[in-house]
Amino acid sequence: DEEVLSQASAFRKVLSALNGAAAEVEKLVAAKPLDPTGLRSLPDGVRVNLALALLLMLLNRRRTRIQEAAIDGVSALESVKAVFGGGSADSRAQAEKDAFAAHAEHVYR
Repeated sequence: DEEVLSQASAFRKVLSALNGAAAEVEKLVAAKPLDPTGLRSLPDGVRVNLALALLLMLLNRRRTRIQEAAIDGVSALESVKAVFGGGSADSRAQAEKDAFAAHAEHVYR
């Protein structure tokens, strides 16, 4: 599907531009895990920035999974569907929740 590939290409370009920032955030989180109770006391703007940084990290990991699937010989369309969900909206939403929960568990340990 050309539209899906076009959208994936646009995501890839944006993520490539933000890759350095996301990698830096990941290093910082790995060096010192976040304290969830301390997050409540942060100003709203800081919490929004933190949420965006975590989103960038998740998107960067998705991009990596697409690239790994392509290396493994999976077609571009199939790799995009596998990563971004080729199923129903409910299954994609559940996959997103699961991915965020797994990441949050790692970050808050």
